[in-house]
Amino acid sequence: MKWDTHHTKEITEKYVYRYLTIDKLIDFLDTNSIYLARLDTFEDNLENIEPYDINELKFLTLSKPENANPEIFEQLWENIIEKSKIRLNEIQEYLIEKQKKRFVSCWILSDVESFGMWDTYGKSGFVIRFEREYFQKIIKESITLQTGSTAKNGYSIPPSAD
Repeated sequence: MKWDTHHTKEITEKYVYRYLTIDKLIDFLDTNSIYLARLDTFEDNLENIEPYDINELKFLTLSKPENANPEIFEQLWENIIEKSKIRLNEIQEYLIEKQKKRFVSCWILSDVESFGMWDTYGKSGFVIRFEREYFQKIIKESITLQTGSTAKNGYSIPPSAD
């Protein structure tokens, strides 16, 4: 299996930064590993929302518009709104399930440190900085690529032909 690094070819920034508290710094140094948080544990409920998900939302109507076509019957508007509410709940459940299955570690790609992040972490915060290319190299070298099937029934998705 081939290692594939997505969306990194055009990156020009020299460093990756991780701003953290003293507890997270100690954990990083003790474990020599990167902590991955599940996306549904973030305060921002829109973490991991993708353009397709946003596109789905723009067609939903939760109330009759002020400039609604007067030729459309009230019952039809009620039907449209009810279907939109059902679809919104479906999308919300889909996003929640997706967030429960995805884990991230938040780093900042930049040539300089972020004053905004220092404001967030204040005087008790710390920053770890790696040269981006070195960071990518140590991540790549630390991950053992899977070569066998992960499917319980013995089936697996065939590797891509790139």
